[in-house]
Amino acid sequence: MLLPSLLMACLVFVLDQSSKWWVLHYMQTSQPVKFLPFLNINLGHNPGAAFGLLASSDGWQRWLFIGVAVFISVVILVWSTRLRKKDWLEAMAIGMILGGAWGNMLDRLLQGTVTDFIDFYIGNWHWYMFNIADVGICAGAFLLILGAAFKPKLLQQS
Repeated sequence: MLLPSLLMACLVFVLDQSSKWWVLHYMQTSQPVKFLPFLNINLGHNPGAAFGLLASSDGWQRWLFIGVAVFISVVILVWSTRLRKKDWLEAMAIGMILGGAWGNMLDRLLQGTVTDFIDFYIGNWHWYMFNIADVGICAGAFLLILGAAFKPKLLQQS
């Protein structure tokens, strides 16, 4: 199931990079544009990982996160070659994670930081900004958990 995983990875990657290109070319940092009553488009840069983890470090975290993305990519590619046709949901899920990892890794390689722009909020409370790559990673992880929770038991003891 390598091909379906790669196709999903490419879809997430292209959506991520094209949305970031648009935001970088048409938005200014910290100038939010109201999109929905609970969602702004707001250009930001994150040198760390999810939730700003290690964002205040001296720059070494860039290479750590690139290394982690490369390692996860290899693991996912090997994993996807071992899937069968009936594992299509798993193939899509790991493809989403792979595409998200590639999107954020390219940002780190080219810019040193990850471009974020989705600003979800309720009242005055704002969640950490994120991007399409992050959505792909989280949605893929959710699908993996969902698939594992509802997967029929293959071996039942009698």
